[in-house]
Amino acid sequence: IDLDCHSKRCFAGRCSGRLQFDYCSRDIDCVAGLFCDDRQSPPLCMPMSERYESCSEDRHCRAGLFCLEGECYGMFEIKAEVEAKHSLQCESGVMADLPGNGESVGAGARCR
Repeated sequence: IDLDCHSKRCFAGRCSGRLQFDYCSRDIDCVAGLFCDDRQSPPLCMPMSERYESCSEDRHCRAGLFCLEGECYGMFEIKAEVEAKHSLQCESGVMADLPGNGESVGAGARCR
């Protein structure tokens, strides 16, 4: 039954996500590789951004990428002295004034 599925779409007894340009209310409504773009009205399922494409949040980027200053980046790509959210985003794998890998930090922390 359609109501049993997050996307409200059931085909041959199986749930199916919404497709590109379909209306949505949350990311889980959309098929893999799409997110619910609530920056527009009404929200639509849109493709996730690839490396170096535009974004506003991490969820706008493909798996394994993160959003920094409006672009999607992969792990170990951020240069020294650039702000990051996690040490694994840094080219060196280390944040300034932190002991090493695996450290998650607040705003304003920079790669070493």
